[in-house]
Amino acid sequence: MPRFHFHLLTPDGLERDEDGLAFADLDAAYLQAYATIPALARELLKVGRDPLGCAFVIVDEAERRLLEVPFRERIRGGSGAGRGRPVASCHSERAQDLVESLRRERALLRENLDRTRAILAASRAHGRGVNRVP
Repeated sequence: MPRFHFHLLTPDGLERDEDGLAFADLDAAYLQAYATIPALARELLKVGRDPLGCAFVIVDEAERRLLEVPFRERIRGGSGAGRGRPVASCHSERAQDLVESLRRERALLRENLDRTRAILAASRAHGRGVNRVP
């Protein structure tokens, strides 16, 4: 599994994440960074630092910058519509694409679950009819 590092970019400079974490892909790393922002923002506020000027800079093991996740998007946006910014372009639809993909998957899972329930109900009803003794 690839290892991603979550450097913290603050107005004072870059605080490096030397250890990093392993994730299946960049999407999973982005979601982790996005989920971590509120707790880290609270910690920054406790020590008198403004989290709105901070961002995670996600890099790979070769230190290539892959994505920047501004805290401002998560803190002020709050709707889950935050967008990481790939270094190669200024805006990404990554978060929206992931949410939309998850919604489609959820709908398919619900359909499959409903079909499975219907099959089980029909099987049980059929089983009761077959096992009856006249």
